[in-house]
Formats: sequence, C-alpha cells, structure tokens
Amino acid sequence: MKTAWKLFLIVAFIFLLSPRPAQAAVLSSDSMAKIVVINNASAKPGNIVSFKAGNFELSKLDYDIDLRGVIGEGALTFSDGSGNYSVIGSGAAEVIVGLANGPIAKGDFVTSSPVEGIGQKATYSGMVLGQALADFSSNNKSDTGLIPVALNIHFVSLSSKSTGSFVSQLGTSMLSLLDVSKLAAMEQPSKALRGILAVIVMTIALAITFTNFGKVAQKGVEAAGRNPLAGRLITINVIINVGLALGTCAIGLLLAYLLLVA
Repeated sequence: MKTAWKLFLIVAFIFLLSPRPAQAAVLSSDSMAKIVVINNASAKPGNIVSFKAGNFELSKLDYDIDLRGVIGEGALTFSDGSGNYSVIGSGAAEVIVGLANGPIAKGDFVTSSPVEGIGQKATYSGMVLGQALADFSSNNKSDTGLIPVALNIHFVSLSSKSTGSFVSQLGTSMLSLLDVSKLAAMEQPSKALRGILAVIVMTIALAITFTNFGKVAQKGVEAAGRNPLAGRLITINVIINVGLALGTCAIGLLLAYLLLVA
C-alpha cells in the first residue's frame, strides 16, 4: 500500500512539473503548395502523396497516416524518372479517385488506397485527405476519375458499414486504433505522454480504492462479529474509510482528466 501511494504521488508530481503547450499541435501537412522531389516516373497531377523515410512518394496504403497532399499542375521531370512536383496540402485540388470502396458522393471523405497515388471513399475510421466536392461513379469498378476535393488531412471517426464477420470488423477497428495512436505519438508526443500518465494515475487510484475498500469491509465485518456492542462505532469507522477511499479515487480521476485536457 505504501508503495502504491508513493507511485501515485510521483505521477502527480510529474504532472505538476510537465510543460503545457501554448497552443494545440497540428498535423504537419502543408498549408500551401510546396515543390518536392518524387522519384516516380508515373507521378502526375491528381496523385496522392505521402512522406515516408525522409522521401515524398505516391501513397499506396489504405488510410495512410503519412499523407501530405496531392500533386498539382506543373512539374519538371528528369531522365532518371524523378521530378520536381508541386504538392498541395490544403484548399481545393483535383484528385484522382477510384471505386474500390464504391461510388463517391459529394461530401464523402476521400482517403488513400493500395493503388499507387489513387484515392478512394473512406468507409471506416482512419486518416483522410479531405471531402469530395463532386460525385464520381461508374459501371466499371476499375475506372478512375478526377474530382475536386476540399483538402483537410486529419483522422476521422466513422461508423463502420462493413458486412464482414465480427472478427474482420474487430481487426479493422484495432488497426484504426493503432493508426491514431501512432499518429498521436508522432505529431503530439507530449500529449501522448500525458495520456500514458493519465492511464497510470487512474490505474493506481482505482487499485488503492478497491484495495482499501476490500480491507475495510473485511475488517469491519470481523470486528462487528467479535464485538456486537461496538457495531455502531465500527459502522461509522467503515463509512469514513470508504469515503477516504472514494476520495482518493476521485482525486486520481481528476488528475487523469487534467492530464488529458491540459
């Protein structure tokens, strides 16, 4: 018990000393067009771009957490297949999209797909490029088209409409959770650390509460059995100790909350 209290006080002390950011961190997507080098001879305007291992490349993952924007008009290409391309990170831009997740309607979220540089409709939670400003559909599912998209790279939480098995839907949800956790750790490390500390504080507070409650309840019953005449005094003592335990839990939850919202 003494060890648990020490851990609780240490975490609380770390919280008090932890720096507070002056403003919320934002994703590192570009707010305007930027000229970048892409080593891909097939890159063209409308392709979706990601930034991985220090290089810009065409996106080729579902809901890629490293999205940076879309290639705009105008490019200078070289004989080795590389080129200087204008990548747009915000505003409205033309994006090449496919039908892997079905027709796209105006207002749908658009994300990356396994097809290199091609977007698709977002159907579950994950990173998105932005929202479609026009519809796109075709009788041929392999067709692609160019539609305007309001770029706003961020994580969205969507209700899954998957008709797959429970296991596959659970797997999809877990992957989404891992993606947003990785994103938080990369883009806002201090906030991710505070989240971890919040979990530790809450766990310690709950552990102290339930441990104390169990011991107090057990000892109270034993004492009342040994000395029935002191039953009233024992009951009051039990109530006071339970109140202290609940107070500890409340303080822990409050500290956890402050860690998350700070």
